[in-house]
Amino acid sequence: MPQKWWLPVSGLPDDVRSEHLHAAVTRWLDLSDAEHNAPKPYSISPPTMNHHRRGIYVGTLTGHIADRLTTAIKLDPSIRLGTRIGRAGQPREVTSRGWETLADPARPANRWQVDLLTPTTFRRGSVSSPLPDPRSILLGLADRWKQWSGGIPCPGDLPDTGYTEVRVTDLELRSVAFEWESGPGRGRRHKTYVVSGSVGWLRLHCARPELAMRADALLGLAEFAGIGGYTGRGLGVCRVTRSAGD
Repeated sequence: MPQKWWLPVSGLPDDVRSEHLHAAVTRWLDLSDAEHNAPKPYSISPPTMNHHRRGIYVGTLTGHIADRLTTAIKLDPSIRLGTRIGRAGQPREVTSRGWETLADPARPANRWQVDLLTPTTFRRGSVSSPLPDPRSILLGLADRWKQWSGGIPCPGDLPDTGYTEVRVTDLELRSVAFEWESGPGRGRRHKTYVVSGSVGWLRLHCARPELAMRADALLGLAEFAGIGGYTGRGLGVCRVTRSAGD
């Protein structure tokens, strides 16, 4: 079941680097090299404030990965952030939605406002693009649904070409450079990565009912899974507001 958790972290500095936060959380959630290199059933937000406490949000797509998060922190709440050590509090569930609920919402929508709260980028091979076209958004979410829903089908099964009927009706976006460093280890050399991501908002509409049903289910997943690439590094955090209308 997709869930979103608030994780308070004492000693979390304002200038923590994304690669340090990424390494700390993957230490809890990735238990092998294969898992480290595979698509993630979780997403991580950048540091933020909640009720005057600093911490992060973690989205989990399976009960198994949620159990890992809570168990690992119970066993060892220390969190290494570069040369500094913080301490994680127990995760608190903020919201959750079962796959069945995502697949069959009580009030289907055909209009959505997607707020891109952190830089959002889309990977195609070794190339990243900041352009959040609807097809890229929905195909990425469809891949996550297929991999992590436990066989629960996404409604309105359509060919990939059908996603072009979800159209952008308005937008306000700007591009932001996002940088992180990958240290040596796990067969990699030290490398600096820089990608361009979009922040802002866009509005989507779909006039085709069976495709709108599918898009609605997939965009409901976005709050937990994030949008685009590198969601384990704080990219692609979003908020989706649903509505219905002509």
